[in-house]
Amino acid sequence: MWKCKINPTFEQNSFLKIFLQPEICVEYNETLKTNEIEILNGNSTIKYQWKDIFSYFETYAIENWIKNYDYYYLQNALKDWERGNYDTLVVGSSYACFGYDDKIESEHTKNLALPSQDLYYALKIIEECKRRTQYSIKNIIIGLGYYSFYSDLSKTENEDELSRISNVYKPIFGDEHNAIILPPQIETKQSVIWNIPSILSYFSNQIYNTIFGEYFSVLHERKKWKTIMWDDKTKEWNELLAVEREEAGKKRAELHNKKIRYYESYIENTQLLSQLASCCEKNFVKLYICIFPVTKEYWNYIDKQMIDNFYNALSDIKGKIQVLDLNECKCWGIDDFNDMDHLSAVGAKKATTLINKAIGISTKL
Repeated sequence: MWKCKINPTFEQNSFLKIFLQPEICVEYNETLKTNEIEILNGNSTIKYQWKDIFSYFETYAIENWIKNYDYYYLQNALKDWERGNYDTLVVGSSYACFGYDDKIESEHTKNLALPSQDLYYALKIIEECKRRTQYSIKNIIIGLGYYSFYSDLSKTENEDELSRISNVYKPIFGDEHNAIILPPQIETKQSVIWNIPSILSYFSNQIYNTIFGEYFSVLHERKKWKTIMWDDKTKEWNELLAVEREEAGKKRAELHNKKIRYYESYIENTQLLSQLASCCEKNFVKLYICIFPVTKEYWNYIDKQMIDNFYNALSDIKGKIQVLDLNECKCWGIDDFNDMDHLSAVGAKKATTLINKAIGISTKL
């Protein structure tokens, strides 16, 4: 039987409750120093300094957060939503993740959009937020691109993208959508002594608070997560030559244009959005579809049939929606973008201000 022995003057009892497995018996031993702990099992004894244990698991938790960033971020952001007085929810693809800065708003909006988040999982997040909040949701903003109706994360052939279901959405929602085979989930340590899930939960909450609940932080810098489709990887988007930007925009748009063949996903996503719109209308929630801006280099090569199909899908929605197409604003410059179709921090502030003004949310100065 495992036991833990501490000095009666041990000052970290509250942490022991978090760190130790609940079945570990804690006893006192006055021969131990104040911040020493002893772990015993039969004749086996291991002595630790508490600071070393704490430091070890703190480092381990940070490494895990970085390795599975979106999971820990979303898990803690949902807890934040539950605790906070939020009435406006932002979900959607990386366009919304990069493009809406909820920290320049009046503190009642939460952005839970993530890279590669499709409509199916965006709606899962909406359902979860509705379940967790004691307040009424007034506004839902879904950030999309013109190709979004053709996207189904669970049907992608890209294993890295599919692993987002293994490591983020399935652990949180228990839902694989249309996936048949998923990549293995990132594993964490197992221990009969240490309560690893409890330890990771404690430190992930500390990390979330340290980064002020922001998706982009010192642990996850926006510029490092640009989509690079140009030769010189050291260059930022605004440092590229015009010909380099044109080539990169063409590559990116043509990649998205291929999605137009996924007609089944187009139909399913149209139906999902229609169901949400109907539900929002019944519950007096305003639903906004926001198309985030792309660079002119991307715009030059996007399949215009895809844009037409996007608006055709919106016209088929049974329920009231309001559409904000930020590509109609001619205010975007090179410095507003991180890459071909994602906004920089400067562009995000501009987009957020435009969105907030359109839906009547006051913006901090």
